[in-house]
Amino acid sequence: MRLAATCNFGLSSVLKSEIQKLGYEIFESTDRFIRFNGDFRAVARTNLRLRTANRIYIEVSEGEAKDFDGLFEIAKKGEWKRILPTGCPVTIRAVSEKSMLDSLPSIQKTVKKAVVEGYAGRTGEIMPEDPELPEISVLALLRNDKALILLDTSGDPLHKRGYRVAGVEAPIKETLAAGLVLLSNWRYSEPFRDPFCGSGTIAIEAAMIAKNIAPGILRSFAFERFPFADEIPFEEERQECLKREMRDKPHDIVGSDVDMEAIDSARKNAAAIGLDRSVKFEVAEFPNAGTLRTGTLVTNPPYGERLADKRVATSAHEALFDAFRSAPTLSGGIITAFEEAAHFSGGLGMKDRKIPNGPIPCRYYFRTPNRG
Repeated sequence: MRLAATCNFGLSSVLKSEIQKLGYEIFESTDRFIRFNGDFRAVARTNLRLRTANRIYIEVSEGEAKDFDGLFEIAKKGEWKRILPTGCPVTIRAVSEKSMLDSLPSIQKTVKKAVVEGYAGRTGEIMPEDPELPEISVLALLRNDKALILLDTSGDPLHKRGYRVAGVEAPIKETLAAGLVLLSNWRYSEPFRDPFCGSGTIAIEAAMIAKNIAPGILRSFAFERFPFADEIPFEEERQECLKREMRDKPHDIVGSDVDMEAIDSARKNAAAIGLDRSVKFEVAEFPNAGTLRTGTLVTNPPYGERLADKRVATSAHEALFDAFRSAPTLSGGIITAFEEAAHFSGGLGMKDRKIPNGPIPCRYYFRTPNRG
């Protein structure tokens, strides 16, 4: 069986590493899309455990698609009667890159027609769809005139872990937060800090990584509704994830913010995943007497989108980069869209990677521990 995972731009190397650590062979990788070999167990395992994946797909069919007739025949090849749950509405998403077929609405219409005909078994038949049931999503991905038809096994995107019960404006997605922590190469035995923590996502993701808490442990997935769901050992994999947790292992993780409302939200979110005693959240300015000098600092400071006051953003970035400058053993990074960040980062030996934060083009300036 061939599977595929999507991710945020800039995190493909992290996702590749995650997939390989689970033991799966990757046979194609792009900036946002990774294809690998797996089985039904892999469907459950990757949905439960991958921290930086947006969605996991089962590949249904593929082939050359230089015209809509060709696309129709490729999509129709799918065993839709066996694949699709009875009555669930089917939505078609489309992506086209460097292909003759570039009208997304036309691609969606063609693939939907093929899916309906493939399901019904003959032209003109209707596939029953109950609007009260949850949707099933199919992705038509066209690249260089080749079509790949994929069945979404995740349902809600995987950044929706299930612990975000409270929030503030412009939160960072959980998948991105996890990717930033993983890129920092944080040593779990050392302190971890987020001094602009907002609703706590980065600190919570750090704790989940250190304690080996599966990111999908609280949620459900689209594959649970598939007709072949009994072939996917979901509960077995879920129990294995619970056995692998190390919740009692102590870690020094602190998130802080000047906004009391944000800290209240962070505490509620941590409590929702059972980490209220594992992550400390506090109201505090940055910098302060307790500013970290060793360990790892990862943060998403104000850079104009969240706070329009450029003076505040300038002060925050200057203080953050000064913290790294004054503490050579401090590792971690700063994700930001603040234009002057490159100036502040000079001479710090930081890597610089383009990683958008949602629709905002950002860069991640980060420094990994000196393992020497």
